[in-house]
Amino acid sequence: MDPQFLIAWAGFFIATYSVMANDAPAQVLGTLIASHPNKKWILWLGASIILLAALIFSWTNYNGDISFGRLERIPPVDNLTWVYLIPPLGLLVLTRFGAPVSTSFIMLSMFTASVVLEKIMLKSMFGYFLALVIGLLVWVVLVRVPWKGGPANMKLWRPLQYISTGTLWWFWLSHDIANVAVFLPRQLNEIEFAVICVTMVLSLGLIFRSSGGAVHKFIFRDEGNDMDIRIATLIDALYALMLFVFKEWNNLPMSTTWVFVGLMAGREIGRAVGRQRLRPALQIVATRFAVLVIGAVVSFGLVMVVLATK
Repeated sequence: MDPQFLIAWAGFFIATYSVMANDAPAQVLGTLIASHPNKKWILWLGASIILLAALIFSWTNYNGDISFGRLERIPPVDNLTWVYLIPPLGLLVLTRFGAPVSTSFIMLSMFTASVVLEKIMLKSMFGYFLALVIGLLVWVVLVRVPWKGGPANMKLWRPLQYISTGTLWWFWLSHDIANVAVFLPRQLNEIEFAVICVTMVLSLGLIFRSSGGAVHKFIFRDEGNDMDIRIATLIDALYALMLFVFKEWNNLPMSTTWVFVGLMAGREIGRAVGRQRLRPALQIVATRFAVLVIGAVVSFGLVMVVLATK
C-alpha cells in the first residue's frame, strides 16, 4: 500500500480527535456541557447532526472539499513523510494533559512556507487581550444585574442557548475542519467522505463520553457542578461575535483558543471585582495564560521539526 496514503489518513485520524478534543469542548461545546452535565448523549446527537450538515454542505458546495474552501491556498503535500505525524501526536499529548493550544497554527503552518508565524502570534495575543477587556466590561455590568441570582426562565433561555451554541458550532466547523482536512486530498470521493463522517461523529462521541475531556475540565474547573444557562448563552454569543469580527478583519490565521481563553479570563476578573475576590481570580487567569504560552512554545517546536525536514 502507498505510504503516502497511509500517512495522510493516519494524520487525519489522529488530528480529528486531537483537534476536536482540544478545541471543541472548551471553545464551542464547553458551555453546553457545563450547563447540561446530565444530557451528554442528547447533546452528542444534536452536535452530530450539525456536524454532518456542515460536512455535507462543504462537500457538495466546494467540489468534494470539506474545508469550506479554506485550503485553496494550501496545496496537498506530495512527499508526506512520517515526520508530519509529529505535530498531531504532540497535540494529542497536550490535549491529554489539558493544555489548550492553537490547533490552526500547529496543523496548518507546517504545510505552507507562506504563513507568517510572528503575525499569527501577534494577532492571537491581540485577540486574547481584546477578548479579556470585552469579557471584563460585560461581567462588571452583569454582576450588578438583579436577576443574576434568580432562576432562569427555561422556556426562553434553553432555545436561546441551543441557537447560540448551534450557530457557534457551525461557525467553528467552517473554520477549523481545515485543520484535519489538510492531510487529505482536496477532492474526496463518496467512500472517503463516508469514512470522514463516521470518524468525526465517533470522535465527538468520545468527547461527550468524557464530559468534554481534560481541556474542558481545565477551562471550566472553577464553575462548580454546572453553569447558569444564561451565562452559557451569553458566552457563546460573545465568542461567536468576536470570531466573526476577526474573520472579517483579515484572512490571517489566528488562535481562536486564545480568544476564548481571553474571554473567560475577562469574565473571571469581572465577576471577581463584584465579589471583591480579585487575587484568586488573577491567579486563575495567570495559570491559564501560562498554559497558553507553554502550549505555543511546544507548538513552535513541533512545527519547526517538520519544517526542518523540508
